[in-house]
Amino acid sequence: MKIRCKLNKLSQIKPLELKEWLKEFIHLEDDEELSLKLGEEYTVYGIVFYNNYPFYYVFDDMNDNYPRHFPAVFFEIIDYKLSKYWILSYGYKKHESTSAFLIKDWAEDSSFYEKLIEGEEEQIKKMDYYKKLLDKECMIKGF
Repeated sequence: MKIRCKLNKLSQIKPLELKEWLKEFIHLEDDEELSLKLGEEYTVYGIVFYNNYPFYYVFDDMNDNYPRHFPAVFFEIIDYKLSKYWILSYGYKKHESTSAFLIKDWAEDSSFYEKLIEGEEEQIKKMDYYKKLLDKECMIKGF
């Protein structure tokens, strides 16, 4: 799946209700820019749904070992095809249900992402492996 950044500030989001809800997830002032670059294309490395609203995992900083999630409203979809490397994951905690399309290792290990952020070697290797596969998959038009 491939997306392009079309917004990078909360102030650009319409409708107002969506902007206010997203402030729970994005702790910036309305006029502050996110780390996303306008017009930049991104490969999607996973999708998580909060209250049925999609957030895309992308590498906004190629020096990081992990992708970060951003609300779908900041992007337009260039290629809708879901990755063949994703599986459906779903769960329930703290009176909230979440579902996601993630790589198998991530979907089956609820602490995978935290370990990745903390720099655990095993998770970094797995993410690097799947990142290369997903990048290659996205280079094939309509893969």
